[in-house]
Amino acid sequence: MIGQSIQKWDARDKATGTFLYPSDLRPEHCVHLKVLRAGRAHARILEIDIHAAQKAPGVLRVLTSADIPGLNSFGLITPDQPVLCHDRVRFPGDAVALVIAESEHEAQKACQLIHVEYEDLPAILDPKQALTPDAPQIGQNGNLCHEVNLAVRL
Repeated sequence: MIGQSIQKWDARDKATGTFLYPSDLRPEHCVHLKVLRAGRAHARILEIDIHAAQKAPGVLRVLTSADIPGLNSFGLITPDQPVLCHDRVRFPGDAVALVIAESEHEAQKACQLIHVEYEDLPAILDPKQALTPDAPQIGQNGNLCHEVNLAVRL
């Protein structure tokens, strides 16, 4: 094979747009999940009311951090990112609740029925500001997650 051009088996379909990716597959009778994101840079969660969402048409389940047994965190370096936030959010994309419903539309509508009461906290929007001594501390061990020295020693 060295020195020869080999055509990838999926190249033509990808180039023409006919290749089916997993997100293109829609099996019949599947349920749909939508994530309620925080939408806030930094806030304390005071209350999550899921009662209206639980009663919405087509809703099978509404999940919060209280529904996660055991470890509720993950992370590449340290497991410091909650799967579902329970006491505070640290960026707008933090997940607060999950809705499982019979259709995507019903799951989305039910997400809108979840009421989360927040207390906004000071946000850090600049990485240099995050390292100043007076910056609000976002992580358990401050604002520096991990440091690697890439200096070359001769």
